[in-house]
Amino acid sequence: MTAIKRSFRVVVVALAIAVGLTACGDGTGSKAGDEKIKVGWQYSTQMPLMAVRILGLEGKSGLSIEWTRFDNGPATFPALARGDVDIAHMGAGAAITAIENGLDVTIIGVGQEFTKAEGLIARSGSGISSTGGLKGKRVGVVAGSSGYFGLTKVLESESLKIDDVKVVNMQFAQMVPAFEAGDVDAVYVAEPYRSRILAAGGTQLLSTADLDDVAVSTADTSPWVVRTSFLAEHPGAVAEFIRLNESARQKYESDAEIATRVNEKVASELNMTADQVKTIASFAVFPSLADQSDKSNFFAVAGSKASPYVESLTRLAKLQVDFGSLKAVPDVAGRVDGSVIEAASHAPGKAGNQ
Repeated sequence: MTAIKRSFRVVVVALAIAVGLTACGDGTGSKAGDEKIKVGWQYSTQMPLMAVRILGLEGKSGLSIEWTRFDNGPATFPALARGDVDIAHMGAGAAITAIENGLDVTIIGVGQEFTKAEGLIARSGSGISSTGGLKGKRVGVVAGSSGYFGLTKVLESESLKIDDVKVVNMQFAQMVPAFEAGDVDAVYVAEPYRSRILAAGGTQLLSTADLDDVAVSTADTSPWVVRTSFLAEHPGAVAEFIRLNESARQKYESDAEIATRVNEKVASELNMTADQVKTIASFAVFPSLADQSDKSNFFAVAGSKASPYVESLTRLAKLQVDFGSLKAVPDVAGRVDGSVIEAASHAPGKAGNQ
């Protein structure tokens, strides 16, 4: 996309945001809540989103949010296809799968980056004391996930290939009992299961952050996925929702009382203590709008193949194809649009007026 076309699109989206917010009402005549957005969410420690939901921060934002909980990213696919959900957060691998499966969705932002909250953990008695000891061992990992991406980089650093280990494809929830029973020698796992496996006697060999690989790190995210038709029809509502999450991020990170309230509620949902949730959240990074607008980080030019985020997602998609979880590498570049982030960063909104 040329600079002229990009600038034009940003102006159009910004104007749409202004018009959309006026239609929503600003407390001077029109009632708030005229713009409805249906959000799919999962139990997680994506704290800005949890703060929006738990504290009801939409308030004066001009949005009426309908919340629907799902167990995982793929579970939202039918709801997105039917229009029962307009926007949802999910793992990067799930977002790629949605696109490859023909779901007409667009990636517009990132809710969290969790490279420090994911890592390779060895079981006591497995004979693994370092990453060099993985050869021939049973390693539990979610096929085609960011953790699988990380595992391949670990093996590469040790001059090993994926065929040099016995990959056991399993979901995160299955890893805890499998680890405790000795069915696997190591796992590449993310929070909140990472903490549970460490508590079960595991030893972390490294985190994804230790790999210091831009592509792996940016793939290790939870992107926001929106129905493309909804984005076209309601750009103002989508941008205001993103702004609302930015406001919640600022509140969570600066207000101890708000953070405590959110931590306690999330803890009850995850069957953990508030201190455990606080610790897990401290390992995650919740990118600000400024972070995501930075050309060296996530989105750069909307739809640009040069975007670090597009590059990393494409590499992750290739791994998914190699593993057999995808038939072909989808056109990721055509489904990543940074104009909402940029417009939300510069256009006036109400999210900060809570």
